[in-house]
Formats: sequence, C-alpha cells, structure tokens
Amino acid sequence: RSFVYMQGSATLGPAYTMFGNAEVDLNTISNGQRASASRLTSAMLYFDYYPARWLSASLGYDGTRSVYLLESMKDVPDSMFNESMRHGLHARATVRPLSGISFTGAASLGTRKGDPRNTRTLSGEVRLLDIFDSGIHAGARYEDVTGVYLNGTEITYELERLFLSSINLLLRYDVYAYSVTGLGHAFRTQTMSTSVNWSLSRSLYTTARGDYVIDDTMNSVRAFVEVGVWF
Repeated sequence: RSFVYMQGSATLGPAYTMFGNAEVDLNTISNGQRASASRLTSAMLYFDYYPARWLSASLGYDGTRSVYLLESMKDVPDSMFNESMRHGLHARATVRPLSGISFTGAASLGTRKGDPRNTRTLSGEVRLLDIFDSGIHAGARYEDVTGVYLNGTEITYELERLFLSSINLLLRYDVYAYSVTGLGHAFRTQTMSTSVNWSLSRSLYTTARGDYVIDDTMNSVRAFVEVGVWF
C-alpha cells in the first residue's frame, strides 16, 4: 500500500485547540492491475475546549473507508471491504469537581450508506487519583454500544499503582455482554487482566501482561511480553 499521511494542529485561543489528520491512498486496482489513483481514505478533525481548570470538552468528526490491500495483486481486496464512507461524530466532556476526582461522559454516532442502521456509543467514566494518599489510582467505566449488527454493554474496573518510581502495576476486570441482531441468545465475556510496565533505565523498558478470559463457549489464557529500547 502506498499512501500519504498528513496531520496538523493549531491553537485558536487560550481555551481552544484543534487537531486533524488525513490519509490519501495513491494506488488502486483497475481491471486486475495496479494503477495510480489518489483517493481520500480517512479524515479526522477534533476541537478541544478548556474554559476552566475543572472543565474540558471536545467535539470531533471522522470519516473512513476500507482500503485495498495490494500485496498479492489480486483483482479483489485481500480482506472484506465496503466502498462507501463511514461518517462519525464524537463528543466528550470531563468535569473535575475536586482534586483527584474526574467524571467523563462521551457519545458518538456513526453512519454509512447501505448499513441497516446507524451505530452509536454512550459512555460514562469516573477516575480517582491517589486515593487517601496511598498512590493507588482507580477507575470505573460503563459503555452502551449499538453496532450495525450488535447491541452490547461493557463495564470495566481498574486499579493502578506505581512502585519504586519505575514499576507500574495495573489490574483490570471487564465484563462485556452483547447480543446479535436477529438472534435471541445473549453472550457474556469476562476478562481479568494484570499488566506490569517496568522502566529498567532511561532507554530500556519491559512490559508483561496476562489475561484470563471467561467466555460462554470457551475459557482462554493470553500472555504478552515486550522488551523495548527508547532512542
């Protein structure tokens, strides 16, 4: 895939900022052959508003299309695709009534020509920082999702603690319940996660994560380890 990526940001005043980006694909498939053609495949624009230290809000728009994968030079994409543009509107507001406490509400609406229905997301989140000077941060989040073919709700709880100024421990419990349009059965997935991030030095770090997934069909265990170098 050949494409051009552009992004930019601007400060519009003491309380306003703006950020946007876009991707333009440079190739497509024509009569089974790779051909040069430019086409906008994604665009995003966000406005952020900070009227006071205790309040912030943002409003955004994004439009995306699926892209052709050309590595095999097939006359059809290597993955499922839809040519029409998906449009999305996003809104978010955060209130900090007291030091260390924040409440966030968010909503999004997506639409695409040909889909049987629009998509929407409503969510709320509360975060507590440095609870009783213990160094422990906690958060809880609820999300209600209406997809093109799915209806679901998700609840997430998190506990986070920094040790020795270099080791960050995160515990997460997530419950996702959803149903498929046209089917009477409801599905439920629980995920218990533990992750550790350790900054070994100013340039070397490691991350380890383990997930235990309890599903209606089959339970599973996932493990992930990463070692990286900052340049």
